[in-house]
Amino acid sequence: MSTLYKIRENKINNKQYLESLSKKYTNPLPIDTISCVIKTHNIIYIKKICSNYNLSDKKIEEILKTLIKPNYYTPTIVNSEEKENMQQYL
Repeated sequence: MSTLYKIRENKINNKQYLESLSKKYTNPLPIDTISCVIKTHNIIYIKKICSNYNLSDKKIEEILKTLIKPNYYTPTIVNSEEKENMQQYL
């Protein structure tokens, strides 16, 4: 009898947990979405250019590895104007 009680209790706890997860969802920032789109389009363009020049798959992967970097597409957002002005000097 205790196992049936535990099963029901676990089911209720799991349901509550899943509901709490759905409430914690935050939408991605617009800059993240734009960065993702730019990155995918750049990959498409690089592959088109490589196919026009008849490059091998190995060479294409090498070019993609050198040109597609994560920090190119995820800028650091600065919230204060002072820090933004400091970036000009760096």
